[in-house]
Amino acid sequence: MASRDIGKWVLHVGYQKTGSTWLQKCVFPLLSQVEFIGKRYTGQAPWVGDLKCQLCFGRDLDFSPDKVRELIEGNMSGVDERKVRVCSVENFVGEWRFGSQDAKRSADRLREVFGAAKILMVIRNQVEIIESFYKQYLRWGGIVTFDAFLQAGWRSHIDFRLEHVNYLNLVKYYHKLFGSENVRVMMFENLAANPQRFADDVCDFIGADKLTLPQAKKERENEGFSPNVCYYRRLTNYLTVSHFNPSGFVEPLKQGRSKLPAWLHPEGMAARLAGLEEWLGRQRELISSSRKQEMGDHFRPSNRELQQLIGEDLEAAGYPV
Repeated sequence: MASRDIGKWVLHVGYQKTGSTWLQKCVFPLLSQVEFIGKRYTGQAPWVGDLKCQLCFGRDLDFSPDKVRELIEGNMSGVDERKVRVCSVENFVGEWRFGSQDAKRSADRLREVFGAAKILMVIRNQVEIIESFYKQYLRWGGIVTFDAFLQAGWRSHIDFRLEHVNYLNLVKYYHKLFGSENVRVMMFENLAANPQRFADDVCDFIGADKLTLPQAKKERENEGFSPNVCYYRRLTNYLTVSHFNPSGFVEPLKQGRSKLPAWLHPEGMAARLAGLEEWLGRQRELISSSRKQEMGDHFRPSNRELQQLIGEDLEAAGYPV
């Protein structure tokens, strides 16, 4: 528990692929009663990156709650004390690429540093969020199939585990640390259906006045690949250097070091081949029906309990229940 008061805090802890970018761009920075730190896209102070590094990646033997609080206090001394501090780092729920082994540790550190904070967590249908993780993996240069991704392990430089999105266990732990009355779990599906209402609910929980979203702020961020693009991107990733494929020989386009023009680069080839296939009327399937059924069966028991715990109708939103 924090040894001294560092103000009122709301911690947005994740999950990844649940509209975090949208919240960090279109909601948190626009609230006049909020001092927003965390992942920003314009004007982020260098110390915020240091804060995230200490909370998420600092070695256990080096971690000091007092030093982290000193970092916060030293950089927020001039902030209006009436403002609510909002810290948004979606990796607080754990790093999905590495088996989410840090989920409990991050929760413990947040409690030690921030004390009796409020916790905002956004969840998503597990089948869909795992599909989104896989698409991100392909965007980063991954080369294994979806089925192999679920059980790849360290030899493939990826260690995703289904338990990362077993929301029940982590929600229970946050309830234990911060109190159930201070933890709000919201559904990404509600954001997709009605961004304005979702933003209103976020503001209510934070304790800030509602804002009216312009139409541009209601649009989705970070749209993923289509199944056709996924198929070809995985194959062309064998040609591209990445953390997941060190033996590739073409630099990724996003790093700006590739000597190939975009239209000739493997990434561009994948998009064109997928586009041609879609134009010809062929639609691929990224996850088989049997695999979806298996994944759904895995999460049904915990989702039924979670539904009662958080008071959300997961079944109506399409979650496996």
